[in-house]
Amino acid sequence: MIVVALVASIAYPSYTRHITKTRNAEAQIKLLEVMLQQRVFFTSNSRYSDDLIGDLKNTKAAGEEGVIESENGYYLISAGRCEPEVLLSDCVLLTAAPNFISVNAPTFTYNSKNQKNPPEYW
Repeated sequence: MIVVALVASIAYPSYTRHITKTRNAEAQIKLLEVMLQQRVFFTSNSRYSDDLIGDLKNTKAAGEEGVIESENGYYLISAGRCEPEVLLSDCVLLTAAPNFISVNAPTFTYNSKNQKNPPEYW
């Protein structure tokens, strides 16, 4: 019984770290994918889009308008202006917010100027 408890105390933290890294990678991959879609859209329209479903043809929508889910639904992806006074023709900001309960789950952002936050997770 002691051996089982010892193995569990070592394995569980490793397992949770693995799950966290996998979920973070899912958010990052989706942000990169959507930014590629944004750049293709920009080439044709001379602006970025905040409509990830209509303009960029994403189909995996969450409950909110214009918001999509990452592959397994752990993150919700949205798009908007980098800053309120900046036009979508100049900069788009993609945000991946956690869609699960976790104290340490980061919210990822990636903008069309290749700025990625939080930098310690990229």
